[in-house]
Amino acid sequence: MKSTSPRRIAAVVAVAALLAVGATAAIAGTAAMNLISNNNTSTLPSKNPSDLKASQGKAYAWGIPGSALQPDAAETVTWGNATTTGGGNVVIGKMTQDNADNGYVTVTVKSMDSGLVLSGAMATISGGQTGAVQIVSTSLSKNGMTYTVKLKFPGMEGTVGSLNMKWYTEQLMM
Repeated sequence: MKSTSPRRIAAVVAVAALLAVGATAAIAGTAAMNLISNNNTSTLPSKNPSDLKASQGKAYAWGIPGSALQPDAAETVTWGNATTTGGGNVVIGKMTQDNADNGYVTVTVKSMDSGLVLSGAMATISGGQTGAVQIVSTSLSKNGMTYTVKLKFPGMEGTVGSLNMKWYTEQLMM
């Protein structure tokens, strides 16, 4: 009778590898969500505006790893503190696909404080393979409450780089 233990071992190893990859992706996504509290404004090569402190404004920056840019469901993370110092949230929208196998994700920064507006913002992609993710458009709403970055993943191929975002807030006088 033929022994099936090598096949069983191979199956167990394959299942363990899949679980390890899934756990790594979950950890990477969690780490990406925690980066917003670091407020690391050095992730982009620009200096803060000289009048930022005079307007009672702040600078926020967030680097989102490529592993967190393709969620199966929308993810929301808060920044600042909307009840005391002003703040809002960042929403990474659910990935959608078209018939040409391209993926699309929208990332939105929102102010949740009516007296706090976004006075400026920027976004770049760093790392990964060239063209694996593209910034299709960016826009700052007229009322200064939202900043939107639309991303495209052509053909869903290649190593996706990190999305680096930086936004400035300004406290309106009441």
